[in-house]
Amino acid sequence: MAAEELGAPARLTPISREAVQHAGLNPRDVSPFSSPWMSRLDPSGAFTELGMWHTPLREYLGRIVASFLSHPPLKPPEG
Repeated sequence: MAAEELGAPARLTPISREAVQHAGLNPRDVSPFSSPWMSRLDPSGAFTELGMWHTPLREYLGRIVASFLSHPPLKPPEG
């Protein structure tokens, strides 16, 4: 979705944990949300019991990309 927001093709390349480590990188720094233990919060209670809602991913991702392009960092983020 981020590539689509930028008008670019998504170029995803699977890479093993071992290859990341061999390149001298820490897998947790490269992909902090990919680990043997992952969880997903279930927001259904917030929706049904509290009437809460969230901004759809495509909408807030578009805002993030637009903000990033409007205010690019001076150097790339770590990892």
